[in-house]
Amino acid sequence: MTFFFALGAACATVVGLWVLATWARKSKLPYPPGPKGLPFIGNALDIDRKRPHLTYTQWGKTYGDIVYTRSLGQDIVVVNSEKTARILADGRSAIYADRFRSSIFRM
Repeated sequence: MTFFFALGAACATVVGLWVLATWARKSKLPYPPGPKGLPFIGNALDIDRKRPHLTYTQWGKTYGDIVYTRSLGQDIVVVNSEKTARILADGRSAIYADRFRSSIFRM
């Protein structure tokens, strides 16, 4: 009897955490369009490990210049055009000044 009670409590906890996480995501501003991913791993299986730029280019053709994806808990925003990247970097740089700086900018 106590086994079923513990199992029920564990299931209720998991469902409660899932509902809380879903509610927390919906209360934020919407992300740019992007492919739907699997629970927990997101789009990790969709991205080519050796040539991820090909996957990002294909998504850019489907979803537009700015694509949002989630991979293994990491939020990824891909900018697929130089024009859009320049607008974001030059025109709105004050907004993004405190953001994480990627190593790609040094190249």
